[in-house]
Amino acid sequence: MLTLFSLATIAIFDLITHRIPNLLLLLLLISALLSGELSVHLLYGFVVCTLALGGYLFFGLGAGDVKLVSLIAFFLTPRNQIINYWFLVSMIGLVLIAIHFALSRTIKGNIALAPALCGAVLCISWVGAI
Repeated sequence: MLTLFSLATIAIFDLITHRIPNLLLLLLLISALLSGELSVHLLYGFVVCTLALGGYLFFGLGAGDVKLVSLIAFFLTPRNQIINYWFLVSMIGLVLIAIHFALSRTIKGNIALAPALCGAVLCISWVGAI
């Protein structure tokens, strides 16, 4: 439950401030460790981390987003839900881009990615709890 609260807090904080504090990421990691909700995937985590670092270096992905997606890939994405996770990230991301475009009438600018990354984990967790 604390992990889900941490994910929601990170998503809301990024939506409001366009920043993801390291303290919130640490809280997410600790809450995942304590709750036993960990699902460690080394190879998948390294691939996602490498791609995210490339996004940071070449495409303007935020450092907080890189750390968050790496943490989620290494520890919070169930092995049998990886495809569903990325599908949900894509769908939520498209909604966020559409909202950003509707409000600013341009595609340029900062778009909070944490709501998509965290929202997908929350959706998977919610469906798994039913």
